[in-house]
Amino acid sequence: MRNTLKITAAMAALMMSMSVSVSALDLPFIPVDPDPGQTDPAPVITPTDPTPVIVPEELPIIPADTSVPVTTAPSVTYSYDIPAANYDYVYSYIPEPSYADVNADVSKKAELRISGHTDENGCIVLEWDKVKKAEKYTVYLLSGKKYSKIGETKSTSYTYKKAQKGKTYKFMVRYVIGGRSSGTDESYKITVKAEGASGKPRVSVTSANGKASLKWNAVEGAKKYAIYRYSNGKLKKVGETKKTSAKLTVKKGDTGYAVKAYVNGKWTTLTKNDITEI
Repeated sequence: MRNTLKITAAMAALMMSMSVSVSALDLPFIPVDPDPGQTDPAPVITPTDPTPVIVPEELPIIPADTSVPVTTAPSVTYSYDIPAANYDYVYSYIPEPSYADVNADVSKKAELRISGHTDENGCIVLEWDKVKKAEKYTVYLLSGKKYSKIGETKSTSYTYKKAQKGKTYKFMVRYVIGGRSSGTDESYKITVKAEGASGKPRVSVTSANGKASLKWNAVEGAKKYAIYRYSNGKLKKVGETKKTSAKLTVKKGDTGYAVKAYVNGKWTTLTKNDITEI
C-alpha cells in the first residue's frame, strides 16, 4: 500500500515537471486544418406557396384590313436663300401632309383665254374664261407705258363704253384669289380695235284697244327686222319685216316689245335695255 502511494506521487510530480517545461517553450500557434473534403451542404428551401404559371389562351389571328387605301398629301419644300458676307443660309420648311398644297390652284398658271369685240353701240366687250376660285376680276387699260385700273367685276365679261371708232386699245384682266391678284404674266391680255357703232333699232310703242303700234329707226345696211314680244319674262319672236313699223295684238302677259336688225349677215343682239315697255 505504501509502495503504491509512493509510485503515484512520483508520477504526479513527473507530470507537473513536464507540463511546466512545455509551457515554457515559445512555440508558434498552428491552427487546426479542418478536413478539406468536408463541406456544408446548401440549405434546401421548399416553397410553401409556389407562384402559379399562367399559360395565355391561343387567340385567333385577324388579318389587317387592306380594303381602305391610305393616302398621304405630298410634302412641299420651300427654300429661301439669304445672302450674307461669307455664306449662304438656306431655310427649308416641309409642311404637314394635311396642309400641303392647300393653295395649289393659286400658284398654277391658268390657261388664259380672252376675246373682245365691238357691239352695236360702239362699245368694246371683253369676255374671258372663268378662273377656278376667283373672287373677282380687275380690268386695266394700257395708257402710255402703264396699265391703269378702269373697273372691277365678279362676272366674266366687261364693257368699255368710251371706245372711239378706229382706235386700238390694250386691256389686261387680273383675277383675285384669296385677296391676292394674279401677276401681270399670269393675267388676261388682249388688243382690240374699236369698229364703231353699227346701230340697232330703238323702238317706241303706243297701245289702244288691245292693239300695240311699234315704230323704230332705220338701221344703215339692215336687210330686214325681227319683232319680239316680251311676255312672262321671256322674249318670243313674232315675225320679220322690211318695214320700220308694225302693229300687234296685245296678248295676256305682254309687258313690252323689241326689234332686231339683220346687218352684214347677222342679227343685232337684244338686252333688257332694248325692250320697250307698254
